[in-house]
Amino acid sequence: MAAVGRARQGARELIKKHRIVEPPINLDLLIKAEAPGFEVILDDTFPDHLSGLTNAKAKTIRINSNHPPLRRRFSLAHELGHIVLNHKSMLFQRLDEENIQKELEREADEFASELLMPIRMFKACYELDPNLDTIAALFEVSRTAAYVRAIKLRLL
Repeated sequence: MAAVGRARQGARELIKKHRIVEPPINLDLLIKAEAPGFEVILDDTFPDHLSGLTNAKAKTIRINSNHPPLRRRFSLAHELGHIVLNHKSMLFQRLDEENIQKELEREADEFASELLMPIRMFKACYELDPNLDTIAALFEVSRTAAYVRAIKLRLL
């Protein structure tokens, strides 16, 4: 399955499993359920270009605390994607390929988008009110994330 399809499917399965029917998605509950034992740590030592980092062995998800809250939320969903999509084992199998790392990052981004802004919910909200500021607030994402989502879904 293509990375986008696999990522979307992974997020949709979580949404269905946890009977999520409306935004915003409660990431804290999902992390407790899907990444048991993982500790989320806000880290103020990260450089600006690094948003988050998961260490499966230490069971930590570190998020750049210098980033705005909505960006941190997306980063947390992205890191959950790495865990749910089992990226650790893929990296160990093919660590020498830089393209694999880039593909896994794209896949985690797609997972985060689908998890935080599920297609059906996003389209339904957009049909009721196409104001992206309103939609972003409802889904607890940045306006930029809502805008990118609307473009990818060909709503704009």
